[in-house]
Amino acid sequence: SVDGHPAVTEAVRGPRLAAATPSWSDTTYAQVIGTALAARSDGQAFRIARQSARVNADAATQATGEPLRRQLPLTRVLTARTSAWPTPIDIGWRIRIHCAAAVEARMSGAPVHVMSSAGSGNAGITAVVPIVLLAESIRAEEDTVARSVLLSHATTSYVKARLGRVSPLCGCAVAAGA
Repeated sequence: SVDGHPAVTEAVRGPRLAAATPSWSDTTYAQVIGTALAARSDGQAFRIARQSARVNADAATQATGEPLRRQLPLTRVLTARTSAWPTPIDIGWRIRIHCAAAVEARMSGAPVHVMSSAGSGNAGITAVVPIVLLAESIRAEEDTVARSVLLSHATTSYVKARLGRVSPLCGCAVAAGA
């Protein structure tokens, strides 16, 4: 899990804020962005971001592959419909299918391992998988992907901290989708 890991907290909030405050309440989003973008690429936070990208992308790939795909109703319908299209699916559909498949696999009890974001495995999927798939399609550099994943986790945590414990909104859709 990325949640509350000291290296990630320090990388996205800065050493002064990470040490001084136990929550995100005193952190501005500008500080989150600035410190995430300034994080050292050889630091522990980047290693965790890379691991998160690898684990969650593997979960999505596993969920869209055989034999699991046939066992998941939504994933089966999405992949069947898009395979019948006359042109290859675009990156937007590929992201939707992979995120939906990984979430559906987890919620169906399949042994799919993910790294969570802000306390939620599904938020971890939606915060990371789109970045990884888009990065693959444009052949982005590994450090760019890791920095993007780090910023995505920070944004998810920042937004979810402001939603509160009980919310009428889905934290996965609002925070991780941000």
